[in-house]
Parts: sequence; structure tokens; C-alpha cells
Amino acid sequence: MQIIGRIQSLVAASVLGLLATGCVSAVDLVESTTPLAPNRYTEIGEAEGSSSGFSIFMLQFGASDAIGEARDRAIASMQADALVRVAVDSRDFYFFNLFGLHRATVRGTAVRKSP
Repeated sequence: MQIIGRIQSLVAASVLGLLATGCVSAVDLVESTTPLAPNRYTEIGEAEGSSSGFSIFMLQFGASDAIGEARDRAIASMQADALVRVAVDSRDFYFFNLFGLHRATVRGTAVRKSP
């Protein structure tokens, strides 16, 4: 009887763990947000932008494209044309797959295109 009780506890803990899941993506690195010719831009400084949203019952509220919105905010923060040496940090957390929190942060070096 003790073995059955332990198996039931293990199964219940496993199911609970699957229902309350969280996910964090690795930081992605890209060379540039826009194709740029070498030495055809001026670096103007470090930029950062973030965006967040949430979901209820798998319906998205807030930023539907959190990474794209964070990228646009980073570029706008420096009045730049693009970003180079870009790092993207995207984090998602789901609670019982009913409620989710989403956050994306984009960091990079802001640049302006040279004429």
C-alpha cells in the first residue's frame, strides 16, 4: 500500500509540475537589425528597449510581437536607424497554462546610416 501511495504522490507532483510551467529562452545574439554595409554607419551609443504583455486562457493582451516592439523602442530611444551587436532576452511564464506573463528586452549599439 505504501508503494501505491508514493506512486500516486509522484504522479500528482508530475502533473502539477507540467501544468505550472515556465519558460525562459536563451539570449539570442544577432549582428544587426537591418542589413548595413561595413563602415557605412556611425555608432551613437548603447540602446535598450523592452516590452511586455500577458495572456489569459491563451488570449494575448499587450504586445503581440514583444521582441519587435522592444527592438523598435530601443531604436527610438536613441533616434537611431538600426541596432548592431544585438542581444535579445525573452522570458515567458505560464501558470497552469491559463495565465501567462511575457517580457522581452532588446539591447544593442544604436547606429545611424552614413550618406
